[in-house]
Amino acid sequence: MSSDREQRVSAGDGAIASWSRELLLRLDWKRYQDLVRVLVTKAGYRAAVLGIGSGGMGLMALSWGRGGSRSEALLCCAAWDRPAVDGQQVRAFHHEVAERGFPCGTMFTPGRFQAAALEFRGDYPLELIGGDEFLEVVGRLPREESHHLLKLTTSGAYDVPTCPTCSVKTELREVPAGPGGGGRQVRDGAVRPLWVCQNYPGCGVTLARRGAPGDGGTP
Repeated sequence: MSSDREQRVSAGDGAIASWSRELLLRLDWKRYQDLVRVLVTKAGYRAAVLGIGSGGMGLMALSWGRGGSRSEALLCCAAWDRPAVDGQQVRAFHHEVAERGFPCGTMFTPGRFQAAALEFRGDYPLELIGGDEFLEVVGRLPREESHHLLKLTTSGAYDVPTCPTCSVKTELREVPAGPGGGGRQVRDGAVRPLWVCQNYPGCGVTLARRGAPGDGGTP
């Protein structure tokens, strides 16, 4: 078990040569959220982290302008284990936007948005930014700045997810099935480990292995 985790941690130690969609999909959800925050700040916005919303979405409040011309929007980073965002997730984000009193919202995902998500977006003041669009933004940065940001983003265990409750790195484990055990991922009769908080069982947070074979994710 420990050797498996060590392999995952060491995966973040090698030098990554360039930005890619595959890299974005490997990033820890918090590392991706930090990256988004850096880029929107560079674009002139102020971003304040609000925490985790419904369905595991990372939320930030964006603001720009001053005084009476100050404007705000809700920014969301899609959940770690859902690289293909569907209409239900976008509806949940729209609910967060309305519930928190924001006039509009922007949702980021390192993956892509399904057709139902794009169709739902058309009726509301929502902007959806997928992995390809995100890479276009990164690509417009000066070369040295882009390289520096890449180095920071891929330092350490960049592909090991963080517990959203305890803010510590998770570990890959098989946990007891059933109530109180955190549950196992069981599909087609196969048992697959989950990312579990280091404070388990005191903290019951578990995250799916995004991109594991047969898990329906993408690498």
